[in-house]
Amino acid sequence: MSNGLLTDTVQKIQLPKEKLITVKGLKSATFYSVAAKAINPDGEETDFSKERIVRTSSETPDQISNLRFVIFDKTILIKWDRVNNTKYYEVEVDGNLSKSINNKFEIFNADLGHRYNIRVRGVNLKGAGEYSEFIRPKLGNSVKLDAIENQIYVIEPTMTNFSPSKSKKYVVRYDTDILTVDDLCAYTDVKEVDKFFSANNYVKITNCGDGFIEFEVLMVTDEKSAVSSALNAIKFRALSTGLTDVSLEELE
Repeated sequence: MSNGLLTDTVQKIQLPKEKLITVKGLKSATFYSVAAKAINPDGEETDFSKERIVRTSSETPDQISNLRFVIFDKTILIKWDRVNNTKYYEVEVDGNLSKSINNKFEIFNADLGHRYNIRVRGVNLKGAGEYSEFIRPKLGNSVKLDAIENQIYVIEPTMTNFSPSKSKKYVVRYDTDILTVDDLCAYTDVKEVDKFFSANNYVKITNCGDGFIEFEVLMVTDEKSAVSSALNAIKFRALSTGLTDVSLEELE
């Protein structure tokens, strides 16, 4: 039985021997602020303590957030932020359900060129939480990074199927647990997104974020000027030993 009542006004509670106050009737997944002061038998009072912000747990797990993916070799690694009050996670891949007790899921031997539809939700004894938004990864070509010095790697993929008569867009994806971008435009003075960064000005970065870099190979009129190594300016620094592959995908 509760010895405290939910209220937005000050209330006095006789402190029990175990010096523990329990408040029931709170709403799930809700933030509350709590502050307290002491009063002795003579009626002398202390100042209120600093407010403490607390949040009650959900009856079912909260919605998954920060769903993301990393591609290496023929594996798609799905990651998301851990959710409290969860017994396991339910992963939907192209309509098929799988379970994971950790906040990650791997698709081995993924089909090259197939765009997967993936979403995740948490499950506990109360039921399933709300699904995350879909992510739609597609297995691209795995590119091996070349080591140029201790813990520093550079990507130099060859642009196969590059047509000088048509601009093409690509994205390179990397595991942020293993790699970080050391220099986005290592061989030029231009560092901003949406600026050209290849020596011949046929390639420009259009977007970048946590674990990905998007770029565009621009249309050129001279076939002899076709870009063969569009990403030769991006350097990575290894955060730990492990895989140094990245995924290169042509965008639709």
